Amino acid sequence: VMGRKRINITASDRDRWIARWQKRKADGFYEPYIRNHDISSLGSKYRMCGPKSEEQSHHFLSYNEALAYSIYAFSTKVERIYDQYPLLPVTKTIAIANELGIRHPRYPVTNVYAVMSSDLIVRYKTGEIIAIAVKPENQLSKKRVKEKLAIEKAFWEVNNTKWSVLTDTKLRIQPVKTLHK
Repeated sequence: VMGRKRINITASDRDRWIARWQKRKADGFYEPYIRNHDISSLGSKYRMCGPKSEEQSHHFLSYNEALAYSIYAFSTKVERIYDQYPLLPVTKTIAIANELGIRHPRYPVTNVYAVMSSDLIVRYKTGEIIAIAVKPENQLSKKRVKEKLAIEKAFWEVNNTKWSVLTDTKLRIQPVKTLHK
């Protein structure tokens, strides 16, 4: 069941969550695949509504994700923003990981293949879409972070979608800090 901490995850749990997410999306209701209360975190987590999302509640797993959202949420060029967007089907990210020689992310304890997600998907009024990974600059040199980003980047390339990494260094500019107060 979504909304509870996701622990000891089985393949059937994952597949049930995917099916539920896909049904809600098909019914015209978007909700983040990962909600901030689904996981434990040592850092800050945020939940907020925004001007581009009707009644959707956005879930951010870091302050940097919330800042990134703020940049796009108030742009007149942006039509819609999706957060914690799942990279589906899982078989595609598994195939990409295998092709790249990278171990695909798995859920702890059960070792079941995890659903990867992009932090933000921004759809512009022009129809252009960009997938964005939000990461602290000091994490980009870590091998495992590089590997996961390589899978995410390749996923979006296969889907002919622009992809970008947005770092805390780029986010921590005065206009954004002022906007977020």
